[in-house]
Amino acid sequence: MKNLFAALLTVLAIGANPAAADTAAAQALRTGDMKKLIFHSTPEAASDVKFELGDGGKATLQDWSGKVVLVNFWATWCAPCRHEMPMLSELQAAFGGDDFEVVTIAVGPHNPVGITKFFEEIGVD
Repeated sequence: MKNLFAALLTVLAIGANPAAADTAAAQALRTGDMKKLIFHSTPEAASDVKFELGDGGKATLQDWSGKVVLVNFWATWCAPCRHEMPMLSELQAAFGGDDFEVVTIAVGPHNPVGITKFFEEIGVD
């Protein structure tokens, strides 16, 4: 998994400045665990679909305008999610701030209690 983390950081570094990015090199990283990455050669408008935040508020991806955003869709029943969520939490702790944000979006019917329990079980906040 360290290779996945290193590849993700490489993709983030390459993709952070689309004008200077070598998109062919970034596309080449789309193998194995990274095959689901989506690259845009030009910036795309962020979705205005609202989703619920952990505190009960609402947000859209447009709320992170101007940042590099890693969006992860996950579910409490997803076994790989149990493995990757701690790494995403570490990534956010290390690099989250004015320029970068990890946004995780639970898919399917989840209630806040179930999500809180899942995060406690895997040791993330």
